[in-house]
Amino acid sequence: MTKNGQTSVSEASASGDRGDILRALQERLARALDDPKTAAHALPPLAKRLLEVGDEIQAREAHGAGSVVSTAEDEPWDGSG
Repeated sequence: MTKNGQTSVSEASASGDRGDILRALQERLARALDDPKTAAHALPPLAKRLLEVGDEIQAREAHGAGSVVSTAEDEPWDGSG
């Protein structure tokens, strides 16, 4: 955890959870954009990447990307194959 209670990108990466990584990246990119020490030439690519990460988070949430397990009911098996 960072000093402000947020998960660092390296911690999120170590967890292996893509959602955690994306959220940590989103927070880090936002902090870089807010930082007055960030060079002006770095702002456009940072802003673009922030929007891309936000879109990926939104898409994952919309599609329930957390699980690959089907929720379909099982059919009875007749033993034929």
